[in-house]
Amino acid sequence: YASEWSISTNRNENLRDYEMYIYDMASNKPLDCKKSDVPSKNEELIGLNYNQFIKSVLLAQGDFAQFLKARKDERGELLEKITGTGIYRQIGTKAFQKFKSVNAEIEERQREINILQKDL
Repeated sequence: YASEWSISTNRNENLRDYEMYIYDMASNKPLDCKKSDVPSKNEELIGLNYNQFIKSVLLAQGDFAQFLKARKDERGELLEKITGTGIYRQIGTKAFQKFKSVNAEIEERQREINILQKDL
């Protein structure tokens, strides 16, 4: 896919309305979508929102200062999307939730055991 955004001036040097297209490079034809849908379609195809895409482009071009100035959670999220490692965050979250529920069950059974030991 290729995404194009353009704007031009008329003969009076006034700006015309902008144009946005997404081309399917396999067929070399534009996708049938309104220009208002182009940004969301780009996000869907790329997997990054506009700000994440801009930051990744700047990072790839060696502009590390902006990347380093980004908040920690933004950097992490951007790197996860670029590298495709977001799945590990999800796995870690699910593992922690499972640990909490199993640990709570163990603690409840331990309390029951303590009560039974006192009764004996």
